[in-house]
Amino acid sequence: MGHDWCLLAVQQWIQSDYQPPQLAIMSGKVIRRVTMFKVPNPADIQMVVDAYKVMAKTAVKDGKPYMLSAVANATVDDPRNQGYTVCAQTTFASLEDMNYYDNECEAHKELKSKAKGKVNPPPLVLFMEVDGGA
Repeated sequence: MGHDWCLLAVQQWIQSDYQPPQLAIMSGKVIRRVTMFKVPNPADIQMVVDAYKVMAKTAVKDGKPYMLSAVANATVDDPRNQGYTVCAQTTFASLEDMNYYDNECEAHKELKSKAKGKVNPPPLVLFMEVDGGA
């Protein structure tokens, strides 16, 4: 009985139409996005990073996780940062997923709500299409 629950979970996963988002990284093109934020109060930087981590774990589309990866960290103090104190890197399977993130994702809306008043707008957002394994 010890591993029966694991076998049952694998069988259910195989029979479902769910495909882990990480599989998209292995084939085709993905959207890699970098977003930089200016958080002027050093005491707020970790709160913004933590809120991003929560968003990364709770963001769903059609009830399923859809971001391939999402990380955020404080930048290293350096004049070349031009005042940007938090950098986030997010990878999406498609431009459609990124647009969903920007316009409809409830977890992203919650992140923006928590960061409001702590981040100087607008953030700098850059994105590119790259090979899935790159």
